[in-house]
Formats: sequence, structure tokens, C-alpha cells
Amino acid sequence: MGIQSPAQLIFNRPIRDGLPAHRRSFAPEWQKEAREIEQRQRKMLEKTTNYCNRDAKDLPELTIGDHVLIQHPDSKRWTTPGVVVETGPNRDYMVKTPSGRIFRRNRRMLRKRTVVMPGTIPPAENEPVAAVEPIRPIPTIERAAPTSTQPEKRTDGQPGQQVGVGRGRGRGRIPPIRQSTRISVPSNRYPAEDWTK
Repeated sequence: MGIQSPAQLIFNRPIRDGLPAHRRSFAPEWQKEAREIEQRQRKMLEKTTNYCNRDAKDLPELTIGDHVLIQHPDSKRWTTPGVVVETGPNRDYMVKTPSGRIFRRNRRMLRKRTVVMPGTIPPAENEPVAAVEPIRPIPTIERAAPTSTQPEKRTDGQPGQQVGVGRGRGRGRIPPIRQSTRISVPSNRYPAEDWTK
């Protein structure tokens, strides 16, 4: 059977310590259990991966020489132009910018762009443009500021019918008075004569 350490004599198994040990040095039942645990972990990881990727769609691959825009990590804007100079195995690309710097970016951070040479017309401009109706100016309504604190009422020329100013919905709605044209009324919450008593 061999020489056993005092820990093996007490616990009837090798205890965990800082010395490295190969799996083959463990008892056969421990080796079998370790294999089963690894298989379970592999199945769980595969199941989780399939669940997380159920709606995922792969972006089209970029090739060397493609012109791209790089998304800035902080502002999330597509501002930095570049050219793909190398492709990696895990959807990562090496992109060279006009300043000469080379960035490694994931495919998610790159957006392909079409480069238009000076003097050429982009394809979108070659297509016929549909006739666009000219924009009519919005009529302006000039109003005098109200003199009282009660809302004004106006009539539409029909007897007995009054319409509130700036109230309700519909086409005949009059915009409310701007704050700059309002008459300011001093507050009467705390009159000055109350403080002098």
C-alpha cells in the first residue's frame, strides 16, 4: 500500500494543501466524480450560451481594406474614421486611423462606411427626387395683454357662443400668452402691514 502521511492516516484521504498534485494521484472514485462535475459544468455553460444567444444576430464580417467608423467608448458617437488592416479570430479587428494610430476593436464598435471620392456623386443623389410641397409659413396671432386676472373670453361671431382663450384642443386653439408679455401682479400672501404690528 505504501507509506501514508499522518494526515492520510487521520482523515483517510489526502488533504488539500499548497503542494500541486496531478489528478491521477487521487483515488479513482474522486477522479470519476471530478469528470462528472466537469461534464455537468460544460452542459450548463452550453445551455446558458444557447439561451443568451437565442436572439443574437451576427454582424457581417469586415475585410482588410474596409473603411469604417469607430465608436468612441465614452460619448458613444461614431466619429473616428479608419481602415481595417488586420482581422482577428474572435470578431476583433485592427483599425488604422488617419493619424497613424492602430486600435484593436470588437466588431460591435465598428460601422462600415462608404467612401465618396471628391468629384463623384453619391448613389443617393442619382435617384430622382420626388416633388416636395413648399412649406407654408405659420400664421402669427398678435394679442394684447389682459388687464384683469380673470381669463379672457372671446366670441367667434356666433351669438351666444363663447370660446376660452388658450383652452381645449382643436384647430381653433389660440396659443397661450408668453411669459414675457404677461403683466406681473405683486403677491398678497404676506402683506407688509402685518409685519409692522
